[in-house]
Amino acid sequence: MIVPAVPVLLFKFLFWALALAVFLRRLGENWRPTPAAARRPGAAMLLGMLAGAKLVYAFNYPAVGLNALIGDTQSLLALAGAGSAPGAVLGAVLALRWSGQPAAQSTGATPGSSPGTAVFFDLDMLVVPTALALAILDCGSVFWALSEPGFGVATAMPWGLDFGDGIPRQPVMLYEAAFLLCAAWAYGSLQANLFRPGERALLFLAAYCGVRLLADYFRTPFGPPFLTEMMHPRAWIYFRLMTAEQWVCLLAFFFMLPAWFRLTRRLMQGLA
Repeated sequence: MIVPAVPVLLFKFLFWALALAVFLRRLGENWRPTPAAARRPGAAMLLGMLAGAKLVYAFNYPAVGLNALIGDTQSLLALAGAGSAPGAVLGAVLALRWSGQPAAQSTGATPGSSPGTAVFFDLDMLVVPTALALAILDCGSVFWALSEPGFGVATAMPWGLDFGDGIPRQPVMLYEAAFLLCAAWAYGSLQANLFRPGERALLFLAAYCGVRLLADYFRTPFGPPFLTEMMHPRAWIYFRLMTAEQWVCLLAFFFMLPAWFRLTRRLMQGLA
């Protein structure tokens, strides 16, 4: 059964509001800057998130992106109301890195720094808030799967979900939510004194990009299409291998590999 548009929009608003509230609350537990100190990193994070989400989505669904460029109203509304989660995360990280300005001291964010000292915004503070917010949105996407792309390919597994066509399909969004909750738990179990600022965020980003790269093969358009797909644009498979989201995740993963290897080598030397 296809869910009516009004309940879908209501569920979206509620889950987005909940995700934002959880993100801000968890971030505020470790970062309490003055308004002046928060202004620049906050603006950089917001602009990077929006730019990354919209840009990667436009490349993932080029029909929407091209029609939006020529002023098609429906495509502009679709682009305004949708986005790419990996694009948002990577865009926010890049924007924070490029902004490169000191932010107010965060409790426990930078080991070894004295209270009141100005330090650069530590990306580690974003890991748990981001993981929890994305997990909430992934759970919410179960309710609006028929209003946006993201549902999975057909499966015979007993946990398959029917998204409206009578065929059990892979609940890819729930797989991602489970990974994100495990990542938030693993972050808390890591010994902070073994890592330099930003290194735990590096591990999270690398793992997230790897999971998204593999999980997207369980989404459409890699499986046979079904009736409700007529309501959505089709993600373009570039070079007949991967979607734009997957290519972005793969490139980001490779760019992080050298730093990941250096981190692994240093940790192994410390344990030896």
